[in-house]
Amino acid sequence: MGLQLNLKNVKGDMDDVKSPGFAFVPDGRGMVLLSEFREYQQAGKATCHKACFEITAWSSLDESGKSVVGAVHEESIFLPSNTDDQDKSIPKLLRLAIAVGAITPAQAEGIREGNGDFDFDPQTCLHRPLFIEVVTSENKKDPKKPYHQIADFGCAYYHIGDPRCAEWPRNAGVVTAYG
Repeated sequence: MGLQLNLKNVKGDMDDVKSPGFAFVPDGRGMVLLSEFREYQQAGKATCHKACFEITAWSSLDESGKSVVGAVHEESIFLPSNTDDQDKSIPKLLRLAIAVGAITPAQAEGIREGNGDFDFDPQTCLHRPLFIEVVTSENKKDPKKPYHQIADFGCAYYHIGDPRCAEWPRNAGVVTAYG
C-alpha cells in the first residue's frame, strides 16, 4: 500500500515538520521499531492509519516499576474528513518517513519545490528503528480517559542519528542490527 503525499502545502523547515491514539506505555522517550502500519476504520469514526511501535529502549518504567521494553505504542494518524480544510496527516507521515530514513529533509525540500508528490510506502519501513516521545494529554470528551500519544502534535518522530536524541535511551543491539 503506497501513499502519495503532496508536500506543496507543508510549511517550514523540512527537518522540523509540525502538524493521537492510545497506548499502554508511560510518558517518556526512547528507541522503537516501526512494527506495523495499517489503515483502520472504526464504525462511525474517521479513517486513520495505525502505526505500531515496539519499545526497544525507554526513559521511564510502567506504574508497577517494570521496564516497558517490548511493549507496543499504537498511534492513530487520522486522514482528513470532508469538513477539514487542511490535511494534518501529511506532516505526521512526513516526519515518520524522515525518522525511518525513507527520505531526507533535503529530498523533501526538493520534492516540494518540484511537483510536490512523494510516494511513501510505510510497509517498506517496517522494523526500522527510530526515536519517539510519548506524552499524556487531556481527553476533553472523557477526562477519566487521557490520551497517550506522540508528542509535538503527533510529530515527535526522530531519526536514530538525530542529534536532538543523543542522550535518549537507545538499544545498541537494535542500532547494530537495523541501523
